[in-house]
Amino acid sequence: MSAIDSVTKDFWTDQIGGPVEKFIAAGAYDGTPTRDLLTTRFGEIVEVIIPPPETAVASPQAVLVPSVRDRHIAEIQTKGRMAWRKSTG
Repeated sequence: MSAIDSVTKDFWTDQIGGPVEKFIAAGAYDGTPTRDLLTTRFGEIVEVIIPPPETAVASPQAVLVPSVRDRHIAEIQTKGRMAWRKSTG
């Protein structure tokens, strides 16, 4: 994540004045820094939906402790991207 991305994310997350249950972002924001920022700002209950790129691979921990991103990647691989989009909102 570049410094500009960090400032941009701080700007748009600061614009949200209430609780957030689901956060849907463009694929450009895929990655741990964005997910960590959203969890820090809005708590563990926020559902973060960011489409991983087509070349995304699951993390090494995916077999034992899959992250949300890992589960999204697995669902896309098994059901297809369109079905994943429909199921995640």
